[in-house]
Amino acid sequence: MGLDRIGTFRCKPLEWGIDGKKKKGTEVTLPWFNVRVLLTEVYDAKEGQWFDYTGFEGEITAFLCLYGAIKAKGGEIGPTLSMDQVKKVFGWDGR
Repeated sequence: MGLDRIGTFRCKPLEWGIDGKKKKGTEVTLPWFNVRVLLTEVYDAKEGQWFDYTGFEGEITAFLCLYGAIKAKGGEIGPTLSMDQVKKVFGWDGR
């Protein structure tokens, strides 16, 4: 089942992997991290707490670019914030 609302969720990864996509107009292939997750909890800002979401059987797939053009470095290709977050969450060294 897909997502039925906008919000902040906690989730459980179900499957994940790395693939490459060519950068438009170049021969450069950039790595992407793709992860399918089961949504387990949703945050209610009014209540200030997390609520169980498992009964909705919500799943989403995130496609996260690990390297891309860094505007602060004049468009130089480098690791993205997504790369840092994936390494932290999955305990991955990036290799």
